[in-house]
Amino acid sequence: MTENRNLLFKIRPARRGDGETVRALLGEAGFQIDSQIVTWLISHPEMELLVASDSLDKAIGVLALSHRPQLRFSARIATIDELVVAKSWQRKGVGRELLKRAVDRAKVLGAK
Repeated sequence: MTENRNLLFKIRPARRGDGETVRALLGEAGFQIDSQIVTWLISHPEMELLVASDSLDKAIGVLALSHRPQLRFSARIATIDELVVAKSWQRKGVGRELLKRAVDRAKVLGAK
């Protein structure tokens, strides 16, 4: 767990059971998606969803990272497709930690 301003949260890969809470988080940000899409993305080989969760394991933030081979760079590239943090958790380091984890993961994948 990461401690930030006396609030505890952790970053973990999304799980199949996260579909509805991730959908609700994205809905709070104005995106309308089906929780089935979240489940599909979780198992997609070139997508990764990172979830920030509170001490009760409720999703409070999500980051979607896509990675794929790219001919022009002769390497993998990675992009951050979505980054959403619940309003009540904004400005508490959640987004910053999600970004850090995504960059670390992209490095492991050898992305440019």
